[in-house]
Amino acid sequence: MSKLLELLEKLVRAIFGPGDKQDTGEPEPAPQASKAEAVVGWEGGPPYRYIDVSRYQGKITLDGWRKVKAAGYKGAMLKTVSTNRRLSKRADGLYIDPTFETNYRNARAAGLDVGVYYYTYATSEAMADAELALLRQAVRGKELTLPVALDMEDETLAVLKPKDLTNLAAYALEKVEKMGFYAQLYTYTSYANTHLDMARLSGRWGCLACRLHRQDAQRDV
Repeated sequence: MSKLLELLEKLVRAIFGPGDKQDTGEPEPAPQASKAEAVVGWEGGPPYRYIDVSRYQGKITLDGWRKVKAAGYKGAMLKTVSTNRRLSKRADGLYIDPTFETNYRNARAAGLDVGVYYYTYATSEAMADAELALLRQAVRGKELTLPVALDMEDETLAVLKPKDLTNLAAYALEKVEKMGFYAQLYTYTSYANTHLDMARLSGRWGCLACRLHRQDAQRDV
């Protein structure tokens, strides 16, 4: 299974480019034609195709989401909460992605399954609780047909030992479950193997494709 995940990760990187980079606070890019049209393969049954969308994909219209659906995608994971002190009005830097509400509404209207993720920088339970509180605010009243994912992949979290980071991941995922959602870990293979005890986490919370289409940066430091 690990070799399959590594292969999927290489495939996604080849199609969509490298993963996250630290946010320098640059303006959102101009909207582009949907890259879903360029994706081929994975026809028929599972594994299904999904995309990961945040403010870095620009403003996606309802027609754009319909094109995503027509291109063969089954659903989308939408970014909700992260940390960016230039975007946030809070002292802790947390913010809700400004495209989330529109993307949620239009993706559902286009007939796509929708789930969400939040990108964590938490190195303590108190920080995790603050992220989770804003996540709860973001998803209140939403109908989700895909998981609520903890996106744990930032290198700044390496200040914690794997055991401690794993404990923090389990803490956050259990909190998501208590909100009434299907909780899932969202990371990539080499990070999981280096920084997390996946033997403890994967059986219960799995790993959401271990990487979907990732283009968004997350935070300025």
